[in-house]
Amino acid sequence: MLLLCIWEGAVGSALSATERHGPLVTVPHRQYVLFTGRFGDYSEGRDGPFDGDSSPVAAFVWPADRRWCFTSDIATHWAGIGAEQTAVDRLLNTSGLDVVQATPNERPPAYR
Repeated sequence: MLLLCIWEGAVGSALSATERHGPLVTVPHRQYVLFTGRFGDYSEGRDGPFDGDSSPVAAFVWPADRRWCFTSDIATHWAGIGAEQTAVDRLLNTSGLDVVQATPNERPPAYR
């Protein structure tokens, strides 16, 4: 089971009016609609609130056990993943992925 937060401004017509109004998660400068379900429900557009190409990108994704969290903002070209060091090491050592380890006190990459 995953939890997903979708920025309320990105959902457009992919969600009904009822879905757009909650449950909501608020962080500084953004508000998100919270969903729970299986990853396939979201990624494949089956049995979930999203329909194929109209699926907005999730801003936050994390499993029920909270072992990791993926986040990406609508205005950035990168994504962050918080996890145990073992999981981070696997990502760092996976060929084909552009992964850079960061620390909480570093500024994220900026557009150039």
